[in-house]
Amino acid sequence: EKPPKRVISIRPTYNFSAGPAPYLTVPS
Repeated sequence: EKPPKRVISIRPTYNFSAGPAPYLTVPS
């Protein structure tokens, strides 16, 4: 199983675009 939220965790840039994980945007 590969949850999309975990994939975003690996790519902070992608998370920035989607913005599903604010905690990841902080270190990014």
